[in-house]
Amino acid sequence: MIDLDGLYERFCEESGSLLEKITRGIAEGVVREIRWKESMQDDFYLDYETARKRLFIRVSDAELNRKMLEDLPHRVIEGLALTCHLFFVSEDRHLYTTAVTRSLCGDYGISEEELMEEALRNSPKVFPPRFQPLEERIRELEGEAEVIRISPQPGPKLYELTNREQINGASALFYPGMMEEIAHRLEDSYFILPSSVHEVMILPEGEGADPGILKEIVRGANMQCLGDGDRLSDNVFHYDMKAKRFETVDDWQQRTGYYLN
Repeated sequence: MIDLDGLYERFCEESGSLLEKITRGIAEGVVREIRWKESMQDDFYLDYETARKRLFIRVSDAELNRKMLEDLPHRVIEGLALTCHLFFVSEDRHLYTTAVTRSLCGDYGISEEELMEEALRNSPKVFPPRFQPLEERIRELEGEAEVIRISPQPGPKLYELTNREQINGASALFYPGMMEEIAHRLEDSYFILPSSVHEVMILPEGEGADPGILKEIVRGANMQCLGDGDRLSDNVFHYDMKAKRFETVDDWQQRTGYYLN
């Protein structure tokens, strides 16, 4: 599968003379995919005892991906779909993933629920979570970039949650016990801003942010900065530390009567 929308946007934004470079990149990607499939052992897919060690979860927007979900074991939580995937690292250290279909799950001889629970348990082992203040992440980027320097702006205390690979890292939010662990570290309930499928931003409730403004920020970023492949959700979510409840901000406000002017 090739993200032609993303490539087309890049072609429009950059010089048209880059067409040859873009098409060459597509061809190289296809070649890598063929070599990967040729290097895979048959039991990578077919033997469950081998495959289970490579299982992990991915999260995406359930509505945007409703057609794809028809063929995949999944679990929907507040409009977000958890799906099960397998990963493979090639000899040249490229990371490849593939979704587990209902047909493959049946070949494993396990239920879809058993598959999901195994993927949830295994995800933190193969893609450990990374939770840190956004300021620290900005400093890391400054260290990696030789030209661009980013100055943090004053404002609410934000945290980034992803995984160490920074690929499909938003799913770390659904690792067993992760929401509770974040609340314990922050000693507060918090808002979750789904910045992409690769990470989410965490904002402690005590920072006093207006939920309405947070929703505008997320929707604006989705429209201007992300393609459908990277977009997670237009919703902002909330985790209630006392109730141990994950829900959309709209549902949280209705349930608690909490509104900011």
